[in-house]
Amino acid sequence: MSVFKRAGSPYYYSEIVHRGLRSVRSTKTSSRREAEAFDREHKKQIVAKAGKPKRPSLTVDEACGRYWIEKGQHLGWAEHVGRHLKWIVATVGTLPIAAVDNVAVGTIVDSRRDAGAGAAGVNRTLAVLRQVMGRCQKAWGVEVQHIDWKAHFQKEPKGRVRWLTPAEAQRLCEALPEHVRLAVEWSLYTGTRKGETYGLRWSDVDLERGQVSVRGKTGPRSVWLSAEARAVLSRCSRRGLFVFDRTNHRKHFAKAVENTGLVDFHWHDLRHTHATWLRQGGAPLEIVARSLGHSTIQVTQRYAHVDDQEVKDALRNLPSLTPSATNVVPIKSRAQKPK
Repeated sequence: MSVFKRAGSPYYYSEIVHRGLRSVRSTKTSSRREAEAFDREHKKQIVAKAGKPKRPSLTVDEACGRYWIEKGQHLGWAEHVGRHLKWIVATVGTLPIAAVDNVAVGTIVDSRRDAGAGAAGVNRTLAVLRQVMGRCQKAWGVEVQHIDWKAHFQKEPKGRVRWLTPAEAQRLCEALPEHVRLAVEWSLYTGTRKGETYGLRWSDVDLERGQVSVRGKTGPRSVWLSAEARAVLSRCSRRGLFVFDRTNHRKHFAKAVENTGLVDFHWHDLRHTHATWLRQGGAPLEIVARSLGHSTIQVTQRYAHVDDQEVKDALRNLPSLTPSATNVVPIKSRAQKPK
């Protein structure tokens, strides 16, 4: 608040500046106390006239683009985030982000379903959208609507059980061009995710200590190098910034999977295979969890599968509490007639 007198006038004046709006009025009084009371009322009027500050607005397209620049491109799975952002923009990109409601989210779900996405694919897209809207509200001060996410997320089937035997892995590698084969072998030997593999830079490699630093889901983590993993690195070209060449890797991988007759096999199953091989080799779950970069064993259990033959072999090793087989009298079936 500010009251003052002008030269040649017996009255006080009130000056209010609010959000760029300036107003000066005569208080019509020479009493400072009365002038200050006028000033207070004057300020209330100016604040009311200005109204609430307008919150910034963005379209979905603009919000997704800003999220990618500030956050998405720096994530360990940036490639996947980028694809989900494109799907979101293609469906509701022209809408103001503040207008995205449950109906708009349902439209995104329907669009993904129509494109052939399963429950997991739909849910990953929704997760990215939720991240974008959360950043709008918390980091940028952009108003967004309340979304009932639970109503939109799809129920996913139980985890798939898919990994390769060493023979299958060998066939797959032999069907790949060398630059993709190197990335596949690396994934099998280290258990790194696809984004971690193709995001690996030579500056992240420490051969002296025998480890590399990868950018994982929860931040950077160290991966220890086996002799096989070191051998893969020795075959990689050092001409570029990144260790592995991703040129046409999706096309080559899909073709090799088809040509080798591997049914329902995806890149992430290489990580499943790494965990399974470790487990089958006798490594405890704690070691498998550490190799995969998991914080808890519960997360690791879905990767560390055992096959039916292992279960049968384990059952044969159970101690017996029954008499020896030579002393056991076989039970006759009802259909068998006594001799």
